Amino acid sequence: MADPNDWRAEWDRRYTDEKERWREPDLSLPTLYEEFLRPAFPNGGRALDVAGGMGRHAMWLAERGWDVTLWDFSTVALENMNQIAAERNVAVNAVKADVRSADFGNGVYDLIVVFYFLEREVLPKLVPALRPGGFLLYKTYTLEQLDFEKGPKDEAYLLKPNELLRSFPRLQVVHYKELVTDGGRAEILGRKV
Repeated sequence: MADPNDWRAEWDRRYTDEKERWREPDLSLPTLYEEFLRPAFPNGGRALDVAGGMGRHAMWLAERGWDVTLWDFSTVALENMNQIAAERNVAVNAVKADVRSADFGNGVYDLIVVFYFLEREVLPKLVPALRPGGFLLYKTYTLEQLDFEKGPKDEAYLLKPNELLRSFPRLQVVHYKELVTDGGRAEILGRKV
């Protein structure tokens, strides 16, 4: 396993050199938001963006009335996020945190979003942190990503087939798909009943 300090340095470099890349949300968020989340929470709610980087998902939710907390371990990402949030006049509670050891609490959030981050020891903490009726939106790379030139190649951080479904048996799944287009990805939207 790689040294976590190397990860921080690499992500700090990426958030410095490629900061324009992480401004718009992944298209799954607006699509699933309109179909499922907005009808369930028309006035927003309390959300957590796990390993949210520069806050592209957190700010998008905040602009729609959500009280959003973002956790990430990159100081550079959080500084960039705070600058962009100020420009967009939105408030996000940005917290420097290593999500692997963070206390997610119980029954705290109406929505948890996780995009392109996979640490399996975090998965069991997500559903308990949701309030009844809350949603988990999770999207990341699958093993099919190995067939593509760009993107992650470490199998430890790639999902096996149907792994997201098996990881959250206590959720009522309202959306799930695995796709191979410009990479291998899986996404799930589930609701805590």
